Amino acid sequence: MRLNEVTEFNKRRSWLSIIDLLLGAIIIVLLVVLLAAQEYVFALLFFCLALAGMWVYRSRAGRPYRLMFPALAVIFSFSVLPLLFTLFMSVTNYASSHMNSLESVTARLLEEYYVTGLTYKYQVLADGELYRLKLMRQDESYLSNPFSLPPVATQSLSLRAGGASLFLPEADLTKQVIFRQAFAFEPLVLPTGQQLTRLDFSTYALVATRYRQLNEGLVLANGTMIRDENTLFDNQTEHFLRANMATGYFQAIDGQGEFVGPYVTPGFVLLTGVEQYAAIFTDPASLLPLLKVLSWTLVFAALSLLGSFFIGLILAQLTLRPLGYCGYLYRCILLLPWAIPPFVSILSFKVLLAPHHGELANLFMLLFSTTPDWAHDVDSARYTLLGLSIWLGYPYVMLLVLASLKRIPAVYYEAAAVAGYGPLQRFFHVTFPLVLKPLKPVLVALFAFNLHNFVLVYLFNQGRPMMLDAFPAAGYSQLLLNYVYAIAFSAQQNYALASAITSFGLVLIGLVALAGWRWLNSNSLPAGIRHA
Repeated sequence: MRLNEVTEFNKRRSWLSIIDLLLGAIIIVLLVVLLAAQEYVFALLFFCLALAGMWVYRSRAGRPYRLMFPALAVIFSFSVLPLLFTLFMSVTNYASSHMNSLESVTARLLEEYYVTGLTYKYQVLADGELYRLKLMRQDESYLSNPFSLPPVATQSLSLRAGGASLFLPEADLTKQVIFRQAFAFEPLVLPTGQQLTRLDFSTYALVATRYRQLNEGLVLANGTMIRDENTLFDNQTEHFLRANMATGYFQAIDGQGEFVGPYVTPGFVLLTGVEQYAAIFTDPASLLPLLKVLSWTLVFAALSLLGSFFIGLILAQLTLRPLGYCGYLYRCILLLPWAIPPFVSILSFKVLLAPHHGELANLFMLLFSTTPDWAHDVDSARYTLLGLSIWLGYPYVMLLVLASLKRIPAVYYEAAAVAGYGPLQRFFHVTFPLVLKPLKPVLVALFAFNLHNFVLVYLFNQGRPMMLDAFPAAGYSQLLLNYVYAIAFSAQQNYALASAITSFGLVLIGLVALAGWRWLNSNSLPAGIRHA
């Protein structure tokens, strides 16, 4: 290598080192900013992608991935980000009552106000083409200056005493709505200097800020000095409040600094570690219903898959025979459950199978002297859901099996006949394995779909009947996804517990998926026929 080439190479290396230092500094700064904003999930994702990008674009081993890295980064982000958020929420107390950070809750409390007791009823009166606001309280009354609706940009309201003997017609509802929209957040100042705030559709009141931040600190009765920006003073009750890091709420404290009194809502988000998981596995009221839901989810997915596959296989065998135009009509009829939108079929069967007045329920009662009471009987609810799942799933399997049957070479059947196989043996040793092998990935996907068949359960019976001893509430026919949805969007809206259960279910379903992928690699055609 010549001297000038070595010099040029060294210069390039020095410039690349400077660029690497700058990129590293930018990554560190952005990471610190995300951590300071308590965006832990985005910080972790950004850190992983930054390290991967540095390795891909700055190392010899990463060269083959340079063109693919942007696409892989996007796929990784959209696939892993929901999982990371789920795991993160499962180690917090995130719920409908705990949705914001401590700083956000503190700022919100500092914006609250309370009514001091001085309230006025108001009316919007029509004064010709203009309007006036009239305030009334016992023997006091105030009247505003005339204003237009909608108001002009420079218009404001001012009050003067009087107007008790002024009788003007009240403005129509449309103008009153415009007034509320235009002057909703504009305070009114009385001639005495007191400031009024509108509370609702008919009332103005004198309000005051409820909480005050103790920036100067607080000395307790035992002499302890507290300097905490999250220590507040309640102007209404004259109590001191602090953030309780064990419960996620602000609470009043006594002279010793102990928390007393009720919680002050809203609460704030806390990292609780494995508390949600511990609550699941240590409380029988939570663990036993979860295990029942998980076991039923796996049984439902497996039986739905087997029923759809075997019914689709049998019907495909029957429709494979040449039947002329009748055969096409026959196939169209069999494919109707797949052609009709699922929610229409589910709701139709819900009406037809309604206990005591559904048409199918009455038919069952007439033929068998019994009817499926899926609203109250556990077995009836589960059998009905299984039947609906198979009904909705078999046409798709039938189409795939038809395509696979037409691709089986006739020589395999000839070899099987030469080997002495009868019709049933040819079906089980030739047709079944040759149809099953190409459909294995589809069957694994159908199994995964049945594991998360949320719409069927939600539209048909919402998982009823309910378990009496379960907390949170669970249904005997609920799938895992329906159970998690009910926890996350019930009255309590416990997103943290729902995330913990989701994480636990993902581990179990992941093991089942691993077994399914291993099953995909197995061969199932008899050796005698393969080498015939």
